[in-house]
Amino acid sequence: MKPEEMLKYATKFEFPPAKNLRLSIEKSVFLGGDHWLIKNMGTEVFDPIKGKFGFVRINESTPKYYYLSLKDAFELLKWIIRKEEGNEINYTGRCRQCGKFFGEDQLKEAYGWNWCQECYDDLQD
Repeated sequence: MKPEEMLKYATKFEFPPAKNLRLSIEKSVFLGGDHWLIKNMGTEVFDPIKGKFGFVRINESTPKYYYLSLKDAFELLKWIIRKEEGNEINYTGRCRQCGKFFGEDQLKEAYGWNWCQECYDDLQD
């Protein structure tokens, strides 16, 4: 089976322990398509808005902002690991939810944080 085909059937990616974290990226069982959660120890879910892990009951009414595309989940996971290891992270110009760099002039401010256009639109829904 080709890697692209394997990715089509994947439901969970586990990563080696990093400091106090045992991270995984898990596919949503409630939403179809490219919707993934970042988890710690299989029980705590990463809240992209608060920027930390918490205990969240995952069901069909879980807020949409917890879910990320697989590509965005991997990018955010790298950011979480760097943050946990104590490396300095430059937050200037980054979207609070997806963590992507856009530049300060491209971000919108809401709730005291900076958001890219796509994440800002999701907040308004």
